[in-house]
Amino acid sequence: MATIVYLDADDEITSAANRIRQADDTRVALVIPFGSRVATSRINFKLLAREAMVNGRRLDIVAPDASARALAASARDVGHRLGVVEAAEQANQRQRASLGDRLAQLCDGDVG
Repeated sequence: MATIVYLDADDEITSAANRIRQADDTRVALVIPFGSRVATSRINFKLLAREAMVNGRRLDIVAPDASARALAASARDVGHRLGVVEAAEQANQRQRASLGDRLAQLCDGDVG
């Protein structure tokens, strides 16, 4: 199981690090929104990875912004405790397509 931590765009690095420390599970998924202050610097991701390592956590970064994922990926040299989840975006797109298909069926009267 993983603890999912949702950041706000205006959350600071200290807040994100504190939430990693407080996580109940050893695996933490940090969801970073568009325009997040945390996602502005590679060093922030290095600090988060270090915080995860020191606290025995495995940190996965989930971000819809490709530049945030790239910055996170560039910080992986800290260790193997930082992952970047790109599949989440693909799964989200598949889910939207599936919902769109279902809605089209409902509108066409194909489904009761």
